Amino acid sequence: MDERRRVERVVTLPTLPLPMRHRSQLLLTLEEYLKRRGNIAQAAQTLYVHPNTLRQRLRRIQDLTGLDVQHEDWLMVEIELKLLRLERVLGQPAR
Repeated sequence: MDERRRVERVVTLPTLPLPMRHRSQLLLTLEEYLKRRGNIAQAAQTLYVHPNTLRQRLRRIQDLTGLDVQHEDWLMVEIELKLLRLERVLGQPAR
């Protein structure tokens, strides 16, 4: 799977067959991890979770989407996340 396809799969997170709470947690975890530039301790503290919980969520994101945040282009992932948020706010595709 090429890089663009993996990054685009971030957009599928909200549609996965998971409870809404879990989908939201995964998206928030990914956003915070990127915002903190990969600093597990800071992201975990901001989310009020244990660092191991954050690592588990990142692994879950990778399992569900194929997205390995340690090796992806973070800018592309952040853009996809921002587009996803914009789509949700506007109620329509932003692309």
